[in-house]
Formats: sequence, structure tokens, C-alpha cells
Amino acid sequence: MVALIVKIRTAKGYEHIPPEGKGNPPVMKRKESAIMLQDDNQARPCGEGGKRVDSVAATKLASQLSKQHQPLCDHVSARLLAAYPELTQSLRLEENYTPVARLSEVAVERLNDLVRSVLLFDLPSLADQELQWAQGVLPRSGVTPEHQSSMVSWFFEEVRKLPISPVELAIAHEIEQYFLNQIQQVYHVN
Repeated sequence: MVALIVKIRTAKGYEHIPPEGKGNPPVMKRKESAIMLQDDNQARPCGEGGKRVDSVAATKLASQLSKQHQPLCDHVSARLLAAYPELTQSLRLEENYTPVARLSEVAVERLNDLVRSVLLFDLPSLADQELQWAQGVLPRSGVTPEHQSSMVSWFFEEVRKLPISPVELAIAHEIEQYFLNQIQQVYHVN
């Protein structure tokens, strides 16, 4: 059996939230964004305003993103390199990688994993932490907020092409908007 250690970011740093009981999933509460995670296959509050996310649909969408991982990431990477050829210069190319494969590995696959984590754990704050890190590191390599916004938009454009339900489409749209808004906030882009 694998133990799940859960930490959430609070005003005082990171706080460990132990599981509720032997064999039971953890229950997390975060006051500032009303996020709860319960493995009850029901809708749960998520994000600001108490919007409810259908956990079954979120899990199915995460599963689709996992199944379609490679073609999804390769399409977005190819599109990014076609639109922004300067990104090739920021990649540390290794001899066994094409630029598309390398960009997919270092950027789009990370986005896919991040979106899946947000879906599975219903924790948009995971995106906040990643974007804060990116804002401090990526501009030094020539990656701009425009590059990041394009990657997010084109990623979700590819997601909308997948065979997913209307509920999953709505969840994907909500997450896309959340990511795009966070990019604007982090970079103070108006």
C-alpha cells in the first residue's frame, strides 16, 4: 500500500494534512479558495465562488489526457515551433531529440501533467506554484508570457478535439481560463 502525503500551501508555509483514517483518502480544505478533495465520486467545490466540479468527469478527462499524451503534446509543440521559431534557440537540444520532441518534453508534457494533477486533485494552486516558478526562470531563456499563453490555448484547443463529453469540455474550458488568467496575473500583462 502506498501512503499519500499531502501538503498544502498556507499563509504560514506548507502544512501536512494526514489521511482521515486507515485506507481513507485525505480530505483537504483550503479556506481562501474553498477547495476540497474527497474520493466520493461526487461533485465537489472548486476555486473561487464555490463552483462545483464533477469529479467523475474530471477523472475521465485526466484519463483522456493520459491516453492521448504523446500526440497531444507533439501537435502543440510543432505548432509552437512553427509560430515561434525563436524557441528552438532556447532549447538545449541533445543529439537524440528533434526540436519538437525536446519542446514537448520540457514544456508541453509538463503542462499536460500539471493539468492532469489539477483535475485529479482539484487543486488549482498547483498551477499557481508552477507559473510563479516559470515567471522567475523562463524569461532568462527567452520564453515570454505570449509563448506560455499560446501553449495553454493551443493545448486546450487540442483537448477540445478529443472525444470528451460536454461536461468534460466545460471543465477543460474552466481550467484553460484559469491558467490564462494566472499567466496574466503572474506577468502583470494587461
